[in-house]
Amino acid sequence: VNDLASINGVTYKAKTGGGVTSEFVPQIAGNEAVENSGSPKWEVYYPHDIKNTKNSTTTDDPNDVWDLYLGTSQVYEENSVNKMPMRAVSNDENLAFRCLTGIIQVNLKCKTGSMIIKTIKLQTKDKPLGGPFVVEGDKAVCTNNSNTPITLKDADGLTINSDGYVAFNLSAPENEYTSMTITLYDGEGVTKDIKLQEGKSITVERAKITRINLT
Repeated sequence: VNDLASINGVTYKAKTGGGVTSEFVPQIAGNEAVENSGSPKWEVYYPHDIKNTKNSTTTDDPNDVWDLYLGTSQVYEENSVNKMPMRAVSNDENLAFRCLTGIIQVNLKCKTGSMIIKTIKLQTKDKPLGGPFVVEGDKAVCTNNSNTPITLKDADGLTINSDGYVAFNLSAPENEYTSMTITLYDGEGVTKDIKLQEGKSITVERAKITRINLT
């Protein structure tokens, strides 16, 4: 409930939720979306801020926005992805959401001792994991020619030890990624870089989980 979605460019909030269906109403009363003249009549993005996101490189022009933007800073959620990017298109008001990205699940544990993790950063050698994108079919395809990283943060921090793996789930666009580096931060200045085997590929598919187990 109260999750926000962009319906034809207008922000709506979920009036009901917790099940397989939700009802959305305008976030601002009376500010209702207008159906498109062509097909599809309705195009919905969740969360709302992946649509018409401010271009952070400039701040003085209110019209300077990315049309579509996959956020690069994500918030940890146990056993899930917080605000998994989704899209729905329809010619009526019954909308079926489909995931725009896949999930990279980084499973961590220590050989000995323990470590507190507050932030995880994923970065590849030459491909973006977030930023401006277009939709091709049902999937998000990043359009920036860079190796934009993504981060996952937990304000309180999570403790990993030798007892078992702790899962960290990050949304990422479908692609084949090579030479990925995973950086762990404890919030106190201690960092640890884990470079996956040079040349090793990690394949991410839309609506599927790719697991990486690290000790």
